Amino acid sequence: MGYPDHGVDLPLIYGTWHPEDAPYLAAITEHTGRELTRMQPPMRPFEVTLTLDYRVRKANGDYIKVQRQTTVFSVDEATNRTISTFSLCRDISNLKTSNRVGWQWEGRGAEKLAFPEFADGLQYRPTPREMEVLKRMVQGQASKAIAQALHISMHTVNTHRRNLLDRTGCRNSAELVRLSTEQGWT
Repeated sequence: MGYPDHGVDLPLIYGTWHPEDAPYLAAITEHTGRELTRMQPPMRPFEVTLTLDYRVRKANGDYIKVQRQTTVFSVDEATNRTISTFSLCRDISNLKTSNRVGWQWEGRGAEKLAFPEFADGLQYRPTPREMEVLKRMVQGQASKAIAQALHISMHTVNTHRRNLLDRTGCRNSAELVRLSTEQGWT
């Protein structure tokens, strides 16, 4: 990114966020921190990963699209509170050109961490398993057929369908299939 190592701190990092993305990233950061401290049992290290894609400013002033994957790194055993997180960032400018902030939670308990109150400005990225279910939905398969094909229970299929509806803001399967086609997911 071109910033000197000795000058990199949280204010600098937050200051590199694109002005249109910054309100969403701040809300996501606040929401995630709040929910992680409330969660019982607490998230264990590397149990859930939050993936975000957004724009950041390099030292030369140019903006790039980055993907950040963040997970709980350590938990205080006495209080069961998250002590630290670990983030891995990479430049994905050549893969994603959207100006919207993209997000995805993956892992046990991830459904408790969705962003319903500000999801309108975000673009959900389905998990690999959700994509498998979604592709079969687009083909017109019913939950029972999807469950049989993927060797999972109908309950699991219906949970994925419900999560996809909740996370994308779609009201029904037809809207979800249309969104999937528009976004090029299937």
